[in-house]
Amino acid sequence: MKYHPKEMTMADLKSGILKAEEEIKFQKAWVTELYTEVEDRCAEEMAREMARRGKITGSLKQNVEGIPVSYEVVARDTWDQDALRKLMEAMHPDQHVIEMKLSVSKKTFDSLSDVDLIDRLIDARTTKYTSSVSFV
Repeated sequence: MKYHPKEMTMADLKSGILKAEEEIKFQKAWVTELYTEVEDRCAEEMAREMARRGKITGSLKQNVEGIPVSYEVVARDTWDQDALRKLMEAMHPDQHVIEMKLSVSKKTFDSLSDVDLIDRLIDARTTKYTSSVSFV
């Protein structure tokens, strides 16, 4: 089989593509397995270190067996659409904290001082934390 695409037959091109796609699939699975092992080895200890530092989200870099590793925790809020609709209907028109897509921006939420409103908004919010480990 020729190795330069211009010299290959259509059958060779098809065969080469299928083999390459299969190899890519295998390599992606292998990379996922390797990263899973890195997380299994590092994530728990690094999460404890973040907690010890009082950090819920953010990143931490440490050397693990002499290799720099980064651990990151990201928080994403999702909002209960029905709860926000009800809250929006009950709010005074001058209170513009809910966007029309029925979410509350972090900046707006963090600037609120009305404890009752904050409590009701918290009931409509779900915070999802994701973490990842990578090499620096």
